[in-house]
Amino acid sequence: MTEEEQDFSKLSLEERCQHKNWKARVSAYDELTKTFQRIDDDKEWGKYGGWVRKFPTDSNAAAQEKALEVTLLYLANAGLPQAGRIVAEIMSGVVAKCITASKAKSKELAMDIALMCVEVEKFEAVQEELMKGMEHKNPKVLAGCINIFTEVLRSFGPKVINLKTILKKIPILIEDRDKTVRDETKKLMVELYRWLGPAFKPQLSAVKPLVVQEVEAEVEKITEKPHQSRYLRSQQAREERVAGEAGEEAEEEEASEEASPDIDPFDLLDPVDILSKLPKDFYEKCEAKKWQERKEAMEALDALVVANPKLETGDYSDLVRMLKKIISKDTNVVVVALAGKSLCGLANGLKKKFSPYASSCISTILEKFKEKKASVVTAMRDAIDACFVATTLESIQEDTIQALQNKNPAVKLETNTFLARAFAKTPFKTMSDKKLMKPYFTAILANLNEPDANVREAAAEAFGVAMKHLGEKALAPLIADMEAIKLQKVKEYMEKAVITAPKEKGVKPVKAPSSADMKVKANVVRVPGKTDIRKPGGAVVKKPTASANSYPEEEFVEKPPAVSKPVVAAKSAPKVGGTVSRQTIATTTTKKSVSAAKVVEEPIGSNLPVNNLKAQRISDEMRLRILRWNFTTPREEFIDLLKELMIAAGIGPTLMGNMFHSNFKLHLKAIDTLQDEFNMNPDGTKCNLDLILKWATLRFFDTNPSVLIRILDYMINVFQVLSAEDYNMADVEAGAFIPYLVVKLGESKENVRVNVHEILKRVSTIYSSQKVFTYLIEGLRSKNARQRTDCLDEMSSMIGVYAMPVMGNTPQLALKEIAKQISDRDTNVRNAALNAVVQAYYLVGDKVFKMIGQLADKDQSLLDERIKRAGKSCPKPAQSSATLTKPSASVHGTSRINSSGTVHPSEGSPSSPPQAAIVSPIRQYQSQSASSGNILQPQNLNTTLGSSNDDFNNRVLQATFSEQCAVSRTVITKMPVNSRKPYETPMIPTQANQSIDLVVVQLGDPVLRTAIESCVKLEKMLTDSLTSPIMCGRVDTMLAMISNQYLRQQPTLQNRDEEHLNELNKYFSSSVQLLTALFKHELLPKKASRDGLKDIIYHLLMLIIDDNLEQLTDSVTIIRLVNVMVVRIIENTEPNAISCALIRLLNDALNENGGENYRLLELVMKCQWKLLKQHNVWVQNEDYHWDTRAILLEYHYFMKNHPFSSFCNRDGTPLKTIKTIVHALVMQAGVETIQSIMNDIPELKNSEGGVYISKIIQRELLKKTSIAGVTSSASTL
Repeated sequence: MTEEEQDFSKLSLEERCQHKNWKARVSAYDELTKTFQRIDDDKEWGKYGGWVRKFPTDSNAAAQEKALEVTLLYLANAGLPQAGRIVAEIMSGVVAKCITASKAKSKELAMDIALMCVEVEKFEAVQEELMKGMEHKNPKVLAGCINIFTEVLRSFGPKVINLKTILKKIPILIEDRDKTVRDETKKLMVELYRWLGPAFKPQLSAVKPLVVQEVEAEVEKITEKPHQSRYLRSQQAREERVAGEAGEEAEEEEASEEASPDIDPFDLLDPVDILSKLPKDFYEKCEAKKWQERKEAMEALDALVVANPKLETGDYSDLVRMLKKIISKDTNVVVVALAGKSLCGLANGLKKKFSPYASSCISTILEKFKEKKASVVTAMRDAIDACFVATTLESIQEDTIQALQNKNPAVKLETNTFLARAFAKTPFKTMSDKKLMKPYFTAILANLNEPDANVREAAAEAFGVAMKHLGEKALAPLIADMEAIKLQKVKEYMEKAVITAPKEKGVKPVKAPSSADMKVKANVVRVPGKTDIRKPGGAVVKKPTASANSYPEEEFVEKPPAVSKPVVAAKSAPKVGGTVSRQTIATTTTKKSVSAAKVVEEPIGSNLPVNNLKAQRISDEMRLRILRWNFTTPREEFIDLLKELMIAAGIGPTLMGNMFHSNFKLHLKAIDTLQDEFNMNPDGTKCNLDLILKWATLRFFDTNPSVLIRILDYMINVFQVLSAEDYNMADVEAGAFIPYLVVKLGESKENVRVNVHEILKRVSTIYSSQKVFTYLIEGLRSKNARQRTDCLDEMSSMIGVYAMPVMGNTPQLALKEIAKQISDRDTNVRNAALNAVVQAYYLVGDKVFKMIGQLADKDQSLLDERIKRAGKSCPKPAQSSATLTKPSASVHGTSRINSSGTVHPSEGSPSSPPQAAIVSPIRQYQSQSASSGNILQPQNLNTTLGSSNDDFNNRVLQATFSEQCAVSRTVITKMPVNSRKPYETPMIPTQANQSIDLVVVQLGDPVLRTAIESCVKLEKMLTDSLTSPIMCGRVDTMLAMISNQYLRQQPTLQNRDEEHLNELNKYFSSSVQLLTALFKHELLPKKASRDGLKDIIYHLLMLIIDDNLEQLTDSVTIIRLVNVMVVRIIENTEPNAISCALIRLLNDALNENGGENYRLLELVMKCQWKLLKQHNVWVQNEDYHWDTRAILLEYHYFMKNHPFSSFCNRDGTPLKTIKTIVHALVMQAGVETIQSIMNDIPELKNSEGGVYISKIIQRELLKKTSIAGVTSSASTL
């Protein structure tokens, strides 16, 4: 049979796809075309992705055409995940083989495939491959890539493209030797010009003027405005909604979107770091006595900000502080005007990133408006307008109102005119906030009665702009008694005013409902190749349009709140195929719809309404109708999506405004509101938990620690209650939250990590612990060593708690991933991995070696040594009936191994029966079942010990369950008391163990009274020789909780409230006494880790230097005790841990505010010198092992952050201190040991710090050589 007659039907589809004969491949492509048209299940697409990704590179022209048709069909119909995975390879093949194809249809298909790849949300991969193609030597490939790029821009617009990349390429492409390439580049420039308008012209500075003229001439010929003709999958549902909506409302929205500029020219500029370009003597000249030198400094800064309109983010605090000082205190008007101009340039160059400095700058500028010189006033006007972009009316309210009440008419005049400009730029939602704006309007109206005519004129202008913004009816109560002449003047300015504030989504003027508004609109859903129109049946949900504080026609007068009213909610959420956030939520007053709905009592103005929309949101996300909450860093489309989902869910507008504000203080306010809502309306939190969790993940990316700590505290409270109520967490909720929570295990702050661990434990009680374990396995892929360490620690804990079933049906795969970490470079990661494997060893014995597979000899020896050191026999495996999703006993019920390798048993010997399932101690007191009937009161616990006379256990229970702080509704079950040997760590009943853990956790309770009681109880336990040893495994937790509490409470010392100060006085006194008892103990201080010591010492030193502490009654005693305690910490803790902690603390002190906190720095160095003296004591202990490697690594990181050159312009004492410490370490460890360690760490050996150590070693070797020479000479004589 000839090749032409060969039958390929007997071959499998995969074989034909890879066959050498092109006809075989064509037959496969034809069959795939039919198959792809029949597939309904999204999961089926995945098995074809591996074949399709290679289709564009087919070598036969006829087969390639068929292959491209199949590829396009696959991309158009497969789900986003399946299609997205292969886009990069498909585009690589398109660029390499299809652009230069011989057949015209193949080129057309290549273009269609590229556009479809963009449509499936993979525009970054498309652009990357096209940019690679623009580096190709073949001009045909180059021209083809430019052509595709132009078409992508024409179809999708500039928002999906990284314009900076292509703009940098244009000057090179336009000078290409090939005419086709130049022509295609001109077409691209024309398309860019159409979209960007004048913003594009500054980017053509490197292009020849003649070419620019040609491009401008082509643009003038085009009369049609650019518009997006194709949409991303995430945009398609929105477009169908807009297309399906009829009437004036939709037209207005569309018109406003078209009118708003898509691209800001500022975004196209590259940021420049001007801080490094400042003259070296800049700050000296700024404070020079001669005004000419100060003028030179300001001119140099002004030249930098003018030449670089976009500035790189950095620490501008010193520069801004200097400019404010000059503006407020300099007597030379020329210098002040230049400083104002420079400040304006800084604010314009940073935009929103100037927000940390904006409010304080505005306060300074307002005061400077008293200056009469016109040049200064003009500069101040420009500066305050630029600063306002980075702040809000709420942030500057206090300073602005004070300025309106200033005695100087010039200050009042300029403040009013500034507010007129600010009101015009402020969004309607903010302007309609009664509580915010009422003080402004009161002060402005007072200025209308000023004797100075100019002040009255300016006040009329400010109020007129506000009236234009809000409408005359909204401000009617405020102008009711206004004189006719003044009212006429206000209305004149109202007519002249031009509102430039951007129109906000979802905020529309309130209109009387029309008949069209009363009908239920259809939801049109667009699916590739299909159009599906569905109408929601049954009842409809009434969606609140605005809060009580944001109605545009609302009068600015307070009204008493109503109690409640019935809200109509649908029995079941309508099944909508499009984006949930874009679904039409209509209202109706017909009897039919009311009868079809059920009535739910809900407070009026509730921020978190009770509804059943969450199920629909979860369904839509699972079916990829909306974007999956999955990103490395949050992009704008995810934030917009969350806003739209919240609007659809009826979240309160005021709460939403705070949640998505740029000011972190409003984020804190939003968290407080969420907490209040949760306390009063827990059902609302449950109904909107998926949205709250997604918003919480956005806050995880913030840099402000107070927001992070507060949101974690809030989540702990929420999950605690949900756990008690047996809430079941959905996969979508968990998938949107847990991965980002796991990332926070890599945080440097111990108190943050403690809270994250606590949340993970609580989540495991309402969600599958197997799936939580899987997320932790994924966390091991992080480059952050601390995250890997804490993931392993948490997994170790979960293995001890839930036994082997927590690792799923294939525990060997999980254990292999864990065992891989034994070879990690980081010591803590290695130890944590070893501990996790040892936990598994306790459960299954030697089987664990088969599960983890072959290890390197070094890793195997480490594991064997760790098991040997643990010194425990393997207990019986956990029962298979262990509950993985709803545990019911304490998380501290099994032995725990910390990251340093030390085993801390907390319940009993390992031979004791393993607990089937356990949870956190707080959970125990809220949800433990009392079905057994063994319910006892705390004061009767002694009777539960049976016939045992163990004095230790009795005293522990008495100390733990004292009547003063017993937990309400505590449920205790009977259990036997384990006997203990004299040399073993004491063991206590599980319930008492849980209670101790609860008391430790209460050290960080936001309610100070609870924290004080916890301090008193723990101090009693620490001072008792029988009960104190059980705290060995809890030292770090205690330190973390106290550090967290200090971080929360120390700023409140500024509060002048006498009752609060008395409570703070009691707390600081009791916490210091607790720490004194802890570090006076013989054994416990040695259990403190490096990070725990660093944090607690830092907070104690900050307490010493806090001047506000003097307000406390016992401030003198507290400071004296803290001084003594810091010395005791250095003397009694583990030498390696405290040495590393103090080096790291010195590094942090130098980083804090650029090392300007001199009092803190001085105290840290005093600690270092005390440590040096203590070294002499430790050296005498020959049995002690120095971890020289760890200390040298801390020194290396210190020198990496603070090289010798960084101390040229500041005090060099910290450098001298660290040098002295290293010298002492070399002397103690010996030259040979140091050389060996440096050889093992190349990065240390080749660093600046390593060079200094080498010099020390050389000096010591020379000394030894010279001494040896002298001895030899003496013996010869």
